Amino acid sequence: MGAQGSIVYTIDGKNVYFSGITLPHVATSTINAAERIIALICEAERTEPSRVIFFDIQTNRGYSAKEPSSFAIDRLRLVYSDGSYSVAQWIPVEMSDDLLRQGIAGIHNRDQLPGVPQSIMEIFRPYMYE
Repeated sequence: MGAQGSIVYTIDGKNVYFSGITLPHVATSTINAAERIIALICEAERTEPSRVIFFDIQTNRGYSAKEPSSFAIDRLRLVYSDGSYSVAQWIPVEMSDDLLRQGIAGIHNRDQLPGVPQSIMEIFRPYMYE
């Protein structure tokens, strides 16, 4: 693979949330394209990667192993070296077992997903079903 895909993203303060919306048999995953995604978002928003915090929301749209409505979220830890940023670590956002079982339908209040507002997840809800 390696074909270019599409993403959706939104910004909430310093936090940038993005998700791949191209099916996995068509394009590479957001994990494999993270540095390019970050560069494109920063270019579009006229900011530097060091000024924001990136979160990758992985759904069945970009990962065939995920069931419809299921998701995982990783906070990306970036490092700067040799004139560019790269992702050094994908840090999972903690979720309860109930939320992992229920998927997006299980998010009813902001306390269920520490660090990610419910309103942000609602933006990505349409991309979590196929």
